[in-house]
Amino acid sequence: MFCNNLAPIRIVHLLILSLCVFAGAISARAANSARWDVYAQEPDDWFHTDKGRETIENVLSWQDVEGGWPKNQDNTAKPFTGEKKEIRGSFDNGATTPEIRFLARAYRITKDERCLEAVNKGLDLLLKAQYPTGGWPQSYPPDRQYHRFITFNDDAMTRVMRLLGDAASSPDFAFLDAKRRAAINQSFQRGIQCILKCQIVVNGRLTVWCAQHDEIDLSPQHGRTYELPSLSGYESIGVLELLMSLDNPSPEVIRAVKSGAEWYAASKVTGIRQIRVDGDRKIIPDKDAPPLWARFYDIETNRPIFSGRDGVKKFSMDKIEPERRNNYRWYVDNGRFVAESYAKWQEKWLKPASAGIEDEIKSEIKKADAIVAADGSGRFKTVEQAVDAAPAGLEKLYIIFVKKGIYKGHLAIPADKRFIHLVGEDWDTTVLTGDLNANIPGADGLPIGTFKTASTDVAADDFCAENIAFENSFGTGSQALAARILGDRGAFKRCRFLGWQDTLLINAGRHYFDECYIAGHVDFIFGAGTAFFEKCRIHCRDKGYVTAASTPQDQPFGFVFSNCAITGEPGTKKSYLGRPWRPFADVAFLNTEMADTILPAGWNNWRDPAREKTARYAEYKSTGLGANPKTRVSWSKQLTDDQAKTYTPQNVLGGKDGWKPQ
Repeated sequence: MFCNNLAPIRIVHLLILSLCVFAGAISARAANSARWDVYAQEPDDWFHTDKGRETIENVLSWQDVEGGWPKNQDNTAKPFTGEKKEIRGSFDNGATTPEIRFLARAYRITKDERCLEAVNKGLDLLLKAQYPTGGWPQSYPPDRQYHRFITFNDDAMTRVMRLLGDAASSPDFAFLDAKRRAAINQSFQRGIQCILKCQIVVNGRLTVWCAQHDEIDLSPQHGRTYELPSLSGYESIGVLELLMSLDNPSPEVIRAVKSGAEWYAASKVTGIRQIRVDGDRKIIPDKDAPPLWARFYDIETNRPIFSGRDGVKKFSMDKIEPERRNNYRWYVDNGRFVAESYAKWQEKWLKPASAGIEDEIKSEIKKADAIVAADGSGRFKTVEQAVDAAPAGLEKLYIIFVKKGIYKGHLAIPADKRFIHLVGEDWDTTVLTGDLNANIPGADGLPIGTFKTASTDVAADDFCAENIAFENSFGTGSQALAARILGDRGAFKRCRFLGWQDTLLINAGRHYFDECYIAGHVDFIFGAGTAFFEKCRIHCRDKGYVTAASTPQDQPFGFVFSNCAITGEPGTKKSYLGRPWRPFADVAFLNTEMADTILPAGWNNWRDPAREKTARYAEYKSTGLGANPKTRVSWSKQLTDDQAKTYTPQNVLGGKDGWKPQ
């Protein structure tokens, strides 16, 4: 047993078959569109031929006043000769993005400035059309019909994002100015956050996406009358493929992909075959038929749903009128590619759980005093209910096993509930989350402040957590705690702490973190407590400060990081190892691999030179591109071998009671 406390732009392009199949399906829906795949295979010399120059002229002529191109027609076949204001551009059905790619290549080869101007205008349209919530409508400016919704339908938004991902980082778009590329990268990152927030939660479990989502509150929305708010078994494929193409996926992306892949595995429809009889589409039983996926699933029951032009939900395809039954794709087989892509993605990005870890979790389940499951399959539906039911004044561990799920709300472990031990089923998809931030007004109308934002508050001694994630999903712009630790002798193994500013507050006591992942960008590990971080990954999401210790003057140790790794988000500015929240801040990094996300100076004085005389900052044998002992500020220290020997878990955390956290 682990606890015995009795005393993360760029996109890599995966050559995945499903993308090809999905793109082919989209092309079929827009039969009158240009064959962009053919033009992509033309040699460079073709752009200098009469046909090449004619095609370029035609494409340029169809760009509308906003910067887009119309859908469902071949914009390469002939020139547009009318008034530009008559053209209605779109992002739907493969419009606008392939024209931008085509003209970008044309510019690289011909250096025709008109092509560059058109590319810039098209990309600027995509930036302008993006909603504050991060998504895109079908066209810009949006109307007040369903076209205004954030549109995953027919791969509209994911196609826009794949283009932006390339424009931000691919050599094919190296001709773009740096300012525009930076704006495009920011737009892409906002789009990813939008996708993550749109993923539908049912009974505490992440599932997939609707074909359309509200542009303000991100709720699932209808399309045409027969396209009801639902879980989309079709459009979600493109969303998952986009997420699986991201390099160094964040914990949130990993959670989304794992949950989406699990939904596809659980939602396949077997034992039926789709046929046509006298032109009418029928479903017949066939135990040997390959699996299918419904286009739409009921959000509450996960049953396939169908609708005619009357907009009435039905649970059988034969219940809708022949016109809709035979002229719409109600079942698809593309879902089979999700499993293939997911297997490759798992192999590349997920460290498989060792048999020892799996056995340990199985053992914890058998010993659990309480089981929590958001879907109602456990004794409790929330962790808070399980903690409330735990006896006060315990002298031995009380194990609460938490099944996969998103558990949103404030969780408090009160001081009289010692020895609570939370064990999660999976640290990617077992998440205790909230979204409070310091600027939210309280009952008195004033901002609640930093300390009241924690998704999880631990006031009890001898608390343990294992294989679980603590999160504050608010994002940037304010202090927002994932966890606040106030007790003593806390132990955390294989836990994730996810936030941005002030992710993890350790403000009292002694605490041990083993193989944990902690992400943020400003002061995201802070407080007055003593903590030993062993083999942890510290991830900088943007420029800022890793630590902000407020160690008391008479406290020998603050935060100690041993054999850890510091990583950073690609394309972001660099960070400091720390700044002193209080004058005697104490932080040491030993044998830590530091990516180049760490600034050469290493440490910051928080605009107070006097703290340079009192802050206790040290390193020992840092490695990596961010390890620069010769350029560190003069008031930090490089430890000797003898000095480093004192930084052991037992010496740092033992205290008067001789606590042994390992």
